[in-house]
Amino acid sequence: MEAYVEKTGDVGVLGEALVALKKQIGWFEAKRAVPSGGFYYLDVVSDVWESGVDEGIRFLNRPAGPAACVDATAHVYLMYDHAARWSEQLRQPADEWRTRAVALQRFIQKELWDEQSGFFYDHWSVRDPAKRHLTFEGMWPVVVGAASPEQARRVITEHLMNPREFFTPHPLTTVALSDPKFELRMWRGPVWNCMTYWAARGCVRYGHREAARKLLENALDATAAEFARSGTIWEFYHPMLGEPSALKRKTSGRDEPCRDYVGHNPLFAMAALQREIAGKN
Repeated sequence: MEAYVEKTGDVGVLGEALVALKKQIGWFEAKRAVPSGGFYYLDVVSDVWESGVDEGIRFLNRPAGPAACVDATAHVYLMYDHAARWSEQLRQPADEWRTRAVALQRFIQKELWDEQSGFFYDHWSVRDPAKRHLTFEGMWPVVVGAASPEQARRVITEHLMNPREFFTPHPLTTVALSDPKFELRMWRGPVWNCMTYWAARGCVRYGHREAARKLLENALDATAAEFARSGTIWEFYHPMLGEPSALKRKTSGRDEPCRDYVGHNPLFAMAALQREIAGKN
């Protein structure tokens, strides 16, 4: 929406967007709020995969009931932040939304952050290393701007750009190479370009433009090379530049990633951001 407004100058359309955003916030507050703080996706209580990360390893050690998920909580923070900013642009009261955003940001920075490892985790595992897994979802507080500058620096420099974890030849792995549950299947290791794009946006948000450039260029180059070889855009990619057809999908259904799959490949947006970082027209 903001990209549209920037392109067209049509600030008035934000009024319609804000109405819809408030409805979505209301739904999350009514259906996915955790009494002790934060928000969750149904993945916590059953194999519904509401988060979009099918069979994610974060949920191998589920809590007894709903608990704050790092991705869901960060996503709601993003909605609060936008509701505040759009209200200000429309000259509507924004204090309520800003107050909610600040409170949730504090929760994320304090309750979902592990100082020793320098990464964000779900609330049920953040204080228990035996239950933790190093997955890309820990980047979401950086992507949405909820992390402190120091927390963002550690996530980016110690993890996202670490070749022993997420920064593979085709970045960004969904599970760190160092995690014992890493495998070349679906959301348990392979690369989804949409998530590399979000990671790059998070890097730019906190001023780590060179990191963003490397993520985007490596991912785009690897995608282009694979397109030249196979003539298709794949649903997800091999982090070590192997053939996507060698990757596994879900435990049931298709054995390999889908072909001609642009839904998770925002390649034009990735290229535009890369060119912006490089200072090119």
